[in-house]
Amino acid sequence: MDDPNQATYAELEIEKQLQQSDVFVHRYLQLIGEYGELPDCDDIIMPLLTNEFGKETVDQMLGDAPWEDDDSDMLPLDETEDRKGGFMENDGRKQSPLEENSGKAASLIASSLLGWCNIYGMDLTKQDRMEAMRILYLLSKTFSFLLQAFDVQAEGDYIKAIALIQRCKRFSSWVRQRLKAFVVTGLNLESPFDNIIECLEDSVEPLNAIILEYRRIDHEDLPF
Repeated sequence: MDDPNQATYAELEIEKQLQQSDVFVHRYLQLIGEYGELPDCDDIIMPLLTNEFGKETVDQMLGDAPWEDDDSDMLPLDETEDRKGGFMENDGRKQSPLEENSGKAASLIASSLLGWCNIYGMDLTKQDRMEAMRILYLLSKTFSFLLQAFDVQAEGDYIKAIALIQRCKRFSSWVRQRLKAFVVTGLNLESPFDNIIECLEDSVEPLNAIILEYRRIDHEDLPF
């Protein structure tokens, strides 16, 4: 299979479950836009979200834990650093294509996130902060999905890893759309977000390569 967008049946089933959180994300960003500037915005937003989605869903979505059995945040630092195929330092040996693409995608998306944090903290005026917060949230989720994919593939669940990377790509696309439409108050730069957009666009190729490799490995691991 050479098309990274041609999902298997198992991937589609997982994606169907994950799409429910997309509805939550859109609603959360909508409420942030309505109440985000109020000092007690969380006291207003959380009950509304809980009433619409239920407490369990709210805790899961805002806690950034899409899998009930995911305890990766509780692992010791040395264990998380040793996960194979993830965001690792090069120890001098020749990297496999999977490791190389994983590192490249993680580096590009992390650079985008850090670059946006710098712009958010230094260049934006109060009028721009609300949209900037939405973009920061989407960028953070983009990077989070990628790291979660590395975690679950290290446990051998390549189908779940593929679904997470597909979501990483989707959230990255949403970020690029918002950045291209973002008119910033008080900045003289004609295209102040070009570097961030370029990094996100450059990450698509290694992400697709990772998906193809996960599918190949998962297929080879089948006992029939």
